[in-house]
Amino acid sequence: LASLGADASLAAADDAAVQAATERAAESASTEALRTAGTEGVTDAALNSAEQNAVTQQQLTNTLNPQAVTFDTPINTQGVSLVSSTQITPAVSGYYLLIWTAQAHITSGSNKNLWLWLRKNGVDIANSTQDTQFNAGPPVYITGENIVQLNANDYVEVWMAGDSINCQIQAQAASAGPPAYPASPSLQITITQVG
Repeated sequence: LASLGADASLAAADDAAVQAATERAAESASTEALRTAGTEGVTDAALNSAEQNAVTQQQLTNTLNPQAVTFDTPINTQGVSLVSSTQITPAVSGYYLLIWTAQAHITSGSNKNLWLWLRKNGVDIANSTQDTQFNAGPPVYITGENIVQLNANDYVEVWMAGDSINCQIQAQAASAGPPAYPASPSLQITITQVG
């Protein structure tokens, strides 16, 4: 009887060990499946991004017609190109996060307005305008953030307009110091595929 009890205990222990091992294997497989599903698209999307900088000052030429911001210094571009100095163009369809910052400045006057917004394939993107009213003095920062659906070879541009030709976006040169600091562009935009 003692032998039968011991055999039963060993069998139960073996069953418990097998069940635990099976559960661990299933959990591991499930975790791997989730990890793969969660990162497959992200890995591809993370490759499609760029930073575009405008390192020159850009003045409004008139108050009647808006003008496109030109870029001259692309950085860390992958799957996104700059066409004709203004058109930020992804090679892969998807949803893209665009974050941009401009240094707005006015050479003289007061209570002047500068508007910046996005266009997709030459058409204004609804609700993308950022407006600032400012006076002569230090630059004022204007920022915008939009998620835009783009097909391959669609393009996005940043446009600006104002109520005075004294309005501009202004780049800052680097300083040798003291204190030393790097240059800052008149407008910087990053584009990153998020889906």
